[in-house]
Amino acid sequence: MSTTAEKPAAPSLLHRLRNTPLKHLITGRVSASLDWRRTIANSELPTPIQSALLTLTRKTRLWRRERVDLATELTAHFADGLEAGSNADQLLQDFGPLKPAARLIRRACKRNRPLWWKAQRVCFWLILSLIAVYLAALLYLLQGEPNPTVDYIAKLNANARAVPEADRAWPIYRDAFIASNLVELDTLNSIFTEAPDRSLHLARPEDPAWPNAVAFLQKHQPLLDALRTAGNKPGFGLILGLDHHITGDDRLALYGPNHEPPTPNPDPATLNNTERLSQNYVVGVLLPHLSLMRLSARILVIDMRLAVIQDDPQRWMANLTAVLSLARHSREHQLLINDLLAHAILSIASREVANTLHQNPAFFRDRDLRQLAHQFAALIPDYRIPQLQGEVDFMLDTLQRIYDDNGQVTYDGLRFVQGLDGLISLNPNADANEKRAEEALLLVALPLAAALMADRDDMQQQHQRLMAMSVEYSHKALWEALHSPSRVDQELEAWSQSFLTRARYWPLGILMPAIDSATRRIKESVAHFDALTVALALEAYQRDHAQYPDTLEALVPRYYPTIPLDHSTGQPLRYQLINNKPLLYGLGLNQTDDHGTLTDQAQSRWPRIPEAGDWILYPPPDSKTPAPNP
Repeated sequence: MSTTAEKPAAPSLLHRLRNTPLKHLITGRVSASLDWRRTIANSELPTPIQSALLTLTRKTRLWRRERVDLATELTAHFADGLEAGSNADQLLQDFGPLKPAARLIRRACKRNRPLWWKAQRVCFWLILSLIAVYLAALLYLLQGEPNPTVDYIAKLNANARAVPEADRAWPIYRDAFIASNLVELDTLNSIFTEAPDRSLHLARPEDPAWPNAVAFLQKHQPLLDALRTAGNKPGFGLILGLDHHITGDDRLALYGPNHEPPTPNPDPATLNNTERLSQNYVVGVLLPHLSLMRLSARILVIDMRLAVIQDDPQRWMANLTAVLSLARHSREHQLLINDLLAHAILSIASREVANTLHQNPAFFRDRDLRQLAHQFAALIPDYRIPQLQGEVDFMLDTLQRIYDDNGQVTYDGLRFVQGLDGLISLNPNADANEKRAEEALLLVALPLAAALMADRDDMQQQHQRLMAMSVEYSHKALWEALHSPSRVDQELEAWSQSFLTRARYWPLGILMPAIDSATRRIKESVAHFDALTVALALEAYQRDHAQYPDTLEALVPRYYPTIPLDHSTGQPLRYQLINNKPLLYGLGLNQTDDHGTLTDQAQSRWPRIPEAGDWILYPPPDSKTPAPNP
């Protein structure tokens, strides 16, 4: 016969609190109603039955409330069996094994649980499945690696390498920059002067700083001679590269003798994947020569002003040819920034020609006027359309460093492109723990980024589409471009309004250059070249007729092939005689003829198109009253 279990001791207060529902505690009751073990212990069933019920109830792994109900039901069941005359051993044998029974009881209880719990369970398993899929995708994506195969730096240098050694201007520029140490010369105080509004401009003969500029020219005559000699060379021939590519005399010319030595060429075996991707990347190509080209143009312009004072048209023309050659040489590498620099140099030249023509027209001989007209007329077709091949290659170079050979985004590629985006780039000053945390976060985000970002083919097609729109925009006349919004800008703006689209084309959003804005700048520059050729034609007419024409139509066709156009409207260029001197202007953005009025806003934006007032094209707003030759 089985013995009856002893009555358990009273539970401690802590035990009772732990087994009391929260709603009872809130009302001040310490009911201990969740203590299913005490329910079994208080049943006065034999010890073997109580032990079996404790084991069974524990194995069900049910909620405590469910265990209390189960314990109550089981104790009642076994109590009824004992009252019917069965002994404990017989009842336990009839009940069967505990483990299968616990499993069946658990299933039955779970079926009776509320709907919210079932929904929660489905969500749990769904989330667990998604995590498993996410981890599998992460492991798969980590197998891919970018494999850059095209050397776009070599492609960028193709034009320079094609120039025969004897036709290269760069060796002459380089030797002159080294001999003069141009990069470290104090040109700011030598050839510039400060205006009352604290702006700087190139020194003019009437400025107090003019003697300093003359002394600078006298000291650096070899530099001037070399710039004029280099201007006669048909090609530039400078090979661009990364920091460790620029060595020897090239580095000495571009950075000066006091510059730090080049970064050693890294051993590929020592580079991590992100560093490896940064090698031979077009965006890392250095362009220190551009600032020296612009500075050289300014020095030549100062000598042009001195040549006017010394009545030396031949030197003046040689200097102008050298300035135009600086612009031409700058465009040998087909990058948009090179194109903009070339136009900046041409603007310096055209402004100086316009000032000299307006102030001292007698300085020019007839053949000089014809030569100037031919030089600037020849510039217009070549410089009207921006060079965009470099921007195409830049994006293609980026894409081959983001995606693997299957066109799928990679972890190394993702790290590479996020380094280009200043919003979430890794902090170079972060400590090791912060860097590891940032890299871990990027690693976790890889499958999500791969799901959101377009594949390589889609990204490339979108880039080609945007570039095609930019090319179409670049072929529009300026007056059409001014009054038709940039489709590329509109597209990028639309992308920025949608998180999914912005994420899908993330590299394009951060790397697509402002080509259409640059196109407008270039076309404004071309409009000034056009106006200068008209001014030269007006001067030629004046010499033949001892007066300027009443209208621009009088220039056609002998002095000018067609009626000159206002590039801001597409209508005939506006023309007036002010104090018997010609004034050429366009209507500007407001499309209103203000009869040559130059507003403060127009002068502050010149040579760009103003929003108010007329767009003065000739003479430049800062031109002085003509002075007689000494």
